[in-house]
Amino acid sequence: MIDSNIIESIVREVIRQLEPANGTPKPKLLVISKEENDLEAEIHHLSTYWNVEQATPKACYSYMDVRQALFFNIDQDTLVRIALGFTDTLESKLFIQLITQEIPISIVLEPSLQKLIQSNEMGHRYVNYINKICSYKKTVEEFGVSFTQLEELNRLQQRTCNKEVKASKLITQEKMERFSGDKLVIKPGMILTPLAKDKANERGIDISYSE
Repeated sequence: MIDSNIIESIVREVIRQLEPANGTPKPKLLVISKEENDLEAEIHHLSTYWNVEQATPKACYSYMDVRQALFFNIDQDTLVRIALGFTDTLESKLFIQLITQEIPISIVLEPSLQKLIQSNEMGHRYVNYINKICSYKKTVEEFGVSFTQLEELNRLQQRTCNKEVKASKLITQEKMERFSGDKLVIKPGMILTPLAKDKANERGIDISYSE
């Protein structure tokens, strides 16, 4: 009879060899902003979940591996230009290229513009002017573009990472010893070792399999 410990050690080694050396690659995020903006802190923040590349005027992009594009600190001038379809600035040119390539686009407005748009809700004296600015924002949203914050963009990718758990997730005896529930659902791609199954039976943990 084959020793369960040997089986588990073999499974561990197979899983280890199947996993990439540096883990799952981060998806590429193309960040577009005006040259005068210093984005060092923001890029560091985004790099937790993204492979961040900052757009430059002279660079040529294939967009083949770009998962998401972020227009950061967009001012009123740029908002109006992309809403009207102008292509006379780096930001507006890249916007139409990304639209053409069907790359998901998110926009973070600069704080002063965000504040101006929000002031529409507080009975501003120049409400008609603000309504016009809001209409440009709505036009861009109707293109399918989302307006967001850096934190939300990271949360979006974090949720994606959580859903993209490696298909080779291994449930070992040690994990079953620490398991605090009374039911365990084995999802597709998860591997339950023989010792882990024995430990679950020993502890009265109900095991089921999902499709």
